[in-house]
Amino acid sequence: MATRIMHVPMPRKRSNYLHTKAFEKGYVYSKKSSINVKPCSTLCSAEKPTDRKPIERRRSGNYKPPSWDFDYIQSLNSEYKGEKYLRRVFELKKRVKMMLEGVMDRVDQLEFIDDLQKLGILYHFEDKIKRILENIYHDHISSKNDKMKETNLYSTALEYRLLRQHGFCVSEGHYPNLRYYINSLFRWDIKSMEQLPHYMQVMFLALNNLINEIAYDVLKDQGIVIIPYLRKLWADLSQSYFQEAKWHYEIYKPTLQEYVENGWISISAPVILCHAFLLLANPIEIEVVQSLFKYHNVVRLAGIILRLVNDLGTSPDEMKRGDVLKSVQCYMNETGACEEEAREYIRFLIGEAWKEMNRERVAESSFPHEFIRSAVNLGRTAQYMYHYGDGHGHQQHPEIKDQFRRLLFEPIA
Repeated sequence: MATRIMHVPMPRKRSNYLHTKAFEKGYVYSKKSSINVKPCSTLCSAEKPTDRKPIERRRSGNYKPPSWDFDYIQSLNSEYKGEKYLRRVFELKKRVKMMLEGVMDRVDQLEFIDDLQKLGILYHFEDKIKRILENIYHDHISSKNDKMKETNLYSTALEYRLLRQHGFCVSEGHYPNLRYYINSLFRWDIKSMEQLPHYMQVMFLALNNLINEIAYDVLKDQGIVIIPYLRKLWADLSQSYFQEAKWHYEIYKPTLQEYVENGWISISAPVILCHAFLLLANPIEIEVVQSLFKYHNVVRLAGIILRLVNDLGTSPDEMKRGDVLKSVQCYMNETGACEEEAREYIRFLIGEAWKEMNRERVAESSFPHEFIRSAVNLGRTAQYMYHYGDGHGHQQHPEIKDQFRRLLFEPIA
């Protein structure tokens, strides 16, 4: 095998440091001014000098000399120099400092700082702007100040962005944005969408279009208007998400009852089942729709089962991520029980919900049989997916993976 040789020009006087490090790393240096650097093991197995291949020269990129050399930069000229313009700069800086020190509305102040930053001249006023942002930050974290409640989404987003850009630790949280998003959903006002950040505008418009599309098909095929019911359905789901965000943001520990009453909606059971009803029911009667969208007991029970079973499977990982307390932790916090006792109690609640669900299955109902079966199957699916842990988020778990493989790919007999 050919030996790769690297010629490195070095001073005649050898550095003790390099000499020592060379032997530590297994290299040998020659005593010539232009030295060969080779691993010792390579020297031992090197071929005869006559058998060596010509030394390969490093390829060149043929880059041209930089045009921004010292002489060129020194040759640049500007008409905005001299005493006249220095005085003007001084006057403008003084005027800006006076504006920063003056009485100004919070939003105007934030916009002014943002403009200075975009113009690239913020560094002239760093001390004053730092003091302003420090005051805003202390207002932000102080419970005595209610200015945050009075501002709109635009000013709140601008405030958060500027504070984060200048190194202040504020909520990463889309919590203020969620508040305005929820208000927009309950009004379903397209114009109010202008107050939302771009990603929420996209989400709001997509959801609005989806609802209108479903409502159009139902109106065309069944002759009833369901837009108000679908809007309420999605607004309630978003409100449940907001409630969980509020608990997290305020570091509030809900009771088990508070958690379950919100959680059976946030797990999306009403959204899943109400949309399933629109696919399964024919004809669709407005009285049945009204009963369903008031969240009939069969919907509520399916949601409770799905939520509690999900919590048993996912809460360990979610707690590590710093998520809001789940049913297990709510019971532990409320009663002082250990985790295993809490998990046993949640299993008991699941069993009680199944008893009530079974009574609903045989009771007289205006809902189609297929819809009742879908509600039951939602709970059964939850117990199948979360039996060995988080079957949705950790599908590579051996038992979960094997379970899905047997269900989907292996023949029954």
